[in-house]
Amino acid sequence: MTLLFALTLLLVLTAIVAVAGTWGLTRAHKISLLCTVGLVVVPVVDAALAFGLLSWCSVEGATRFVGSFSFGLVSLIFIQPLLVPQRLVVWRIARETVLRRKRQAALLMLGLVIASAIITSSLVVGDSLDATVQYEIEGAWGETDITISGFDLSTGERVTITENVANDVWSRIQVDEELDRALLGQQQGLVAGVSVEGELRSLPSITWLAFNSTIDAEGIWPDIGVNEGLRYADLAVSNEADSSLYVAVNTVLANELDLEQGDAIDVGWYVTNDNQRQRSTAVATVLKVVPNTGQGAAAGTSAPALFTDLATAQRLQGMDGMLNTVYYAVGDAYDEADTIPAIVEGIELHLDDVLRSEDVGLNIDQDASTGALTLSSDRGLGRLSGPDTVALRDNLTSLGMDSMLEVLQVPLIDVEFEDEPLLTLASADIHTLAEGDRALWHVSDSGFGYQIDGKGEAWMWRVSDGSSMLDFTLSEDGQYGLGAHTDGLVVGSESEPDEEAWASYDSSGTMHAVTTHNGEWWAVEANESSIHLHSFSADFSAHSIRELEVPVPTKIVGIELLIADGIYVEVEGLLTIDRYASAEVELNALFEPINEQEWPADSSNQSVPVGHERCNGVASLALFT
Repeated sequence: MTLLFALTLLLVLTAIVAVAGTWGLTRAHKISLLCTVGLVVVPVVDAALAFGLLSWCSVEGATRFVGSFSFGLVSLIFIQPLLVPQRLVVWRIARETVLRRKRQAALLMLGLVIASAIITSSLVVGDSLDATVQYEIEGAWGETDITISGFDLSTGERVTITENVANDVWSRIQVDEELDRALLGQQQGLVAGVSVEGELRSLPSITWLAFNSTIDAEGIWPDIGVNEGLRYADLAVSNEADSSLYVAVNTVLANELDLEQGDAIDVGWYVTNDNQRQRSTAVATVLKVVPNTGQGAAAGTSAPALFTDLATAQRLQGMDGMLNTVYYAVGDAYDEADTIPAIVEGIELHLDDVLRSEDVGLNIDQDASTGALTLSSDRGLGRLSGPDTVALRDNLTSLGMDSMLEVLQVPLIDVEFEDEPLLTLASADIHTLAEGDRALWHVSDSGFGYQIDGKGEAWMWRVSDGSSMLDFTLSEDGQYGLGAHTDGLVVGSESEPDEEAWASYDSSGTMHAVTTHNGEWWAVEANESSIHLHSFSADFSAHSIRELEVPVPTKIVGIELLIADGIYVEVEGLLTIDRYASAEVELNALFEPINEQEWPADSSNQSVPVGHERCNGVASLALFT
């Protein structure tokens, strides 16, 4: 119907232009009836032929219509001198003029060619880009029309829900007549990032797709790789029958790493335990290489991806019973742009009915003695959103609370009185406590400091914007603390709490690790091309440096430095961990590779043991006006 309408509109417009041009000629010249009919019919026929030719060449949209109409206009211009003698005379005069003024004619033709090229290229590129984007979207989404997923910007992680929530929503949809008619099916899964290392090459981050094998067996979505692919159930059976890990990879990933069926690959991913990101690794076997079609293109038609069943991904990522992605497929009769919003709204209503406070990380506690209610969050940074707080306040009338005292607990960045800081911690997230000679030292990603006897004078040093603390160590007598940060080194002294820094060193690279030995400071600095070992005297008055002749990873995740019977250095990259050691504690000693078993136990910089008298678990801040 659309094709017939476009053709009819083209013929009508071409006929109108042809009739107008012919009528103008008949007013000035005497033309026979046969010539008049030819002047009108021939351009219309040529436009129709051009339309058919462009359609046969798979040219669609505005490009086909404008091209056909332009061909009809050209036909109208060239048919006139063939049928009207006066027009032929005009053409001959024009030809003679062009031959006499060749330079002007050449410039005119050049301008016409350039203008035509610009217009044509714009149409072709625009149509090609539109087709490319459409192909990419249709290839990646496939049967998926609606997606439920979220991303927590405060933590950089995907939002998770339980499988029970997704199943309850689907159960409600099935008893909802309108949604049940519109939706063909659902799919539940986990989408994550994973690094993959082959025999010769590696990729630091690709998409890891894992979906429910039982739901996938219903056949709503095509195979992973369509005709030459497999189902998630095949992956589930392989991973259940053997203790080994089996994965499927698409052709893009296989071509990048030269993988074939049966090859072994190293995969690595990050999991969250106790609000800490930890890296996990495993060795996987390629069960099959699938084309980038069907579900094999879920990450993109030209993007690498790795596939496992949902149960295996949940086990490896420590997310039993959790999901971060839910797909819904809409029937062909309901997938128009104007009908999708109503379906989405219906799903949202059922999701709102199913979700409970614990599903979104909200905890409600009641103090029986006072009747006080406490609302807190254990997701992300543990903060409540402003809209949620305002909404709860607005709904208090329906909760039946006639009298209420609201207390908001908010994170404090800093408190100052007469230009003196009242907070002695560089950050609320303290990851290291160390006992010095007289002070308790604390270290966070934002800086480090100490307080004499845990309650006396305090000293604190914070990193500049964009920097972070990477390592810390105490001197052997406990009176000095050395902090390594992105831009250098800083030493704090228990006897000089009024000094901004007792000693400091600005580096060109990143200071990753520090330690102390026999009254000297040792540090490791790294940049994009080299790793350097530093040795400082206690007050930084003497300084020596050397470059370590070790391979430098493309991306350095972290560096460890330890001194025992020799100097030990550990360099962690995205996919590898390399360890080196010297036989003696000398700056210019020879470093040799070692294995993990040869790495000594680190007894330095241990956290304060549980039960220390200074760590009574009580902290408070009172503000009075």
